[in-house]
Amino acid sequence: MDFKDCIKFANETPVCYLATMDKDQPRVRALGFWFADENGFYFQIGSVKDM
Repeated sequence: MDFKDCIKFANETPVCYLATMDKDQPRVRALGFWFADENGFYFQIGSVKDM
């Protein structure tokens, strides 16, 4: 498996989740995946906020 395999998988799987911690509370947010290429992975959200 190499980076191109990761790009292919990401582009075929448009829904993803971001897990973070807020002090001692876990938070999970669904993100819309826009696309991936050799330059990186791009996501979209409904509004601008810190994550």
